[in-house]
Amino acid sequence: MRLPYLDMKKPGEDKIFQGLDMTVTGNWQVKNSFDFNNPDDEEVLGTFSAPTWRGGRCGFEGKSTHFSLRFYTVGAGIATLSNACVHYEGAEET
Repeated sequence: MRLPYLDMKKPGEDKIFQGLDMTVTGNWQVKNSFDFNNPDDEEVLGTFSAPTWRGGRCGFEGKSTHFSLRFYTVGAGIATLSNACVHYEGAEET
């Protein structure tokens, strides 16, 4: 599953990304792209098989106006993605 390039309703402002939490079952490889001019340029954020909320968020660092998360199932079996939360702050706020 690829999310579109999101801008958090502030397309002209840089965001400083700090992490990602999600609720998953099964195995998921999570990637991100900051470059909508080259959408296949993806950075691997990690592989997850359990919720990250209490076990430490996924490392998701960078600075950009937009981002596009991608979630790929790994292996056989049932895999669910219930939610995802991006932790960031506006570059102007720092």
